[in-house]
Amino acid sequence: MPFYKVFSKVGTTMYNKDAYDALKAQYEMKGYTSKKSKYAALGCLSGRSQGHTCKWYVKNGQVVFERIT
Repeated sequence: MPFYKVFSKVGTTMYNKDAYDALKAQYEMKGYTSKKSKYAALGCLSGRSQGHTCKWYVKNGQVVFERIT
């Protein structure tokens, strides 16, 4: 699931916990079980799976995800 379904607009940023919670909720709404949505959300947070839709970096000791397209 690309970040444009969770992040409303380009330039939106989320810390890792907030992004994880939003992604997990989206997967649960699609009918995934709690366990499957947990792992799907974690997989979605990887830089590889996001490709060019986001960048991620560390700021003040927390991982930040930013939607760029």
